[in-house]
Amino acid sequence: MDTYLLTSESVTEGHPDKLCDQVSDAILDEIMRLDPNARVACETATTTNLVVLLGEITTSAKINFEEIARETILSIGYNDNEIGNIFGCQPHLEKSQKFGLQMLKNFCET
Repeated sequence: MDTYLLTSESVTEGHPDKLCDQVSDAILDEIMRLDPNARVACETATTTNLVVLLGEITTSAKINFEEIARETILSIGYNDNEIGNIFGCQPHLEKSQKFGLQMLKNFCET
């Protein structure tokens, strides 16, 4: 008989992992609402005063990623310096990259 080790992760309310999941889900939901044929691999990472959106997205939809992230985070309750207002830092970096045709073809075949 084979032996298996089963593990799981559980985090409490307000944990950064939950915040990141909510932001990624909100971005995915909005993209799929506007473009059901989109390809989305979206992740979110966060630390004090910083939210980073990562991933590969192929869509015809025009998405305001920063607005979706801000609205989601504010709706969770991160809107007070006492509990961690992540919007205290104004500068942000944005980098986007368009897929080459061959890369897109390979992605769509998988």
